[in-house]
Amino acid sequence: MKRQIFILLISVTTVGCLSTHYITHDQTGYDQMNKILIDKKGIITLTNDDVFKGNEINIGTDSTSGVEIERSRGVVTERKQWRIATSDIKKIAIKDHIMGGLIGFGTGFALGAAAGIALTGPLAEWNGDKATTGDYFITAGAAGLMVGITFGLPGLIIGYKDRYVLTRTEEKISDASER
Repeated sequence: MKRQIFILLISVTTVGCLSTHYITHDQTGYDQMNKILIDKKGIITLTNDDVFKGNEINIGTDSTSGVEIERSRGVVTERKQWRIATSDIKKIAIKDHIMGGLIGFGTGFALGAAAGIALTGPLAEWNGDKATTGDYFITAGAAGLMVGITFGLPGLIIGYKDRYVLTRTEEKISDASER
């Protein structure tokens, strides 16, 4: 029983997903990034490992610009414009909490439903009954909802993180265009 609880805890804490995409160091790659970054907040890591946040990020061949927005109690208190050399950017990360919640709920629902189906027959036999099709649906649905919510909430909190790495070669790796 301790092993199952440990596996459940490990599973719940790894619900937040990470996906890495490589962007080419040319105008085509930057155009792809600008489409992705519309209305999103990004965390920018520079080649010297300095990190800062930015909104309204626009990447160009020579320079990248954006706005750092400071808030106090949900109200914008300050907007700082910034501009840096594009060659100084190592990666840009974007977090999506709704996607993390959906992935967590979907994963949890599938695992819970599978567990519910697997346990219905033995539980019914243990009680001296025979499981009906309805029993399987009810148990799978209830277990799927419980485990789905258990996995979905941490996924919603942790979020799904897309990491876009700017390549330093002219190599065409553009799986970000599929998004």
